[in-house]
Amino acid sequence: MTGGRPSLVLQASCHNLIVDGHSKLLESLHGAVYIMKRFIQIAILSVAIALPNVAASQEGWIYVSQEGHQYSAKLNADGVVLESLYPVARFTGSGAMTQVITGTETLYLGRDCDAYSKVLGSGTWAWANGGFVARLEGKEIWFPRQEIDANNGLKCALR
Repeated sequence: MTGGRPSLVLQASCHNLIVDGHSKLLESLHGAVYIMKRFIQIAILSVAIALPNVAASQEGWIYVSQEGHQYSAKLNADGVVLESLYPVARFTGSGAMTQVITGTETLYLGRDCDAYSKVLGSGTWAWANGGFVARLEGKEIWFPRQEIDANNGLKCALR
């Protein structure tokens, strides 16, 4: 074949291959972008659903005292209530009147830094970078390396 015709046919065929290749590549990229957008939307939705549950509640968290007792936490309008998961034994009284009281222990940590326990009495509580403490009539219950929110901002800092 003379006169340059075969090269025109070859160029036209190559052009079609390149155009077809580009369109298939663009279709693949479009599909990948669509999948990525969907993945990001699902990730954002998952975070949006989970975040309020984490921020709004400490329920489900387990706090461990320095004595090894475990407590669940429930936030309420007055502060936070810590309830032991297992029975706790506490000494009360003095001298011949000393008793051991065993049972589930409930600690009330108030928004105004007040604290209360049926067995240990009234007192205060405070937090620091190293944890928080309830000081109840001569007994301190420390919760090292743990943070707690009693719905009172940064109030009750340990001084």
